[in-house]
Amino acid sequence: MAERVRAILRRNLKRSTSLEDVADMLAVSQQTLRRRLIEEENCGFQEIKDKLRHDVATHLLAKSRLTLEEIALSLGFSELSTFHRAFRRWTGLSPGEFRDRHKTKAK
Repeated sequence: MAERVRAILRRNLKRSTSLEDVADMLAVSQQTLRRRLIEEENCGFQEIKDKLRHDVATHLLAKSRLTLEEIALSLGFSELSTFHRAFRRWTGLSPGEFRDRHKTKAK
């Protein structure tokens, strides 16, 4: 179930996909989806979504020339400031700081 959720989220990163949306796509109730994720992964829907966004964000910051705003939008964030706050929560760094440090390490 968790892998199916990740696949749906990957395909729909630009959209703000909710637990309700994913449960509907999988034809299960929200409660069943929550329970199965806890059983399989010992984490919730938002944790899976955040981990996926984190992984994609760090990859794009390190490997692409997309602007921070383009990256934020591609991850389904409606505003750059929301992306900044989430990224800082995930890594302790702002997206710009992460990109700068990664560039320094690559040289």
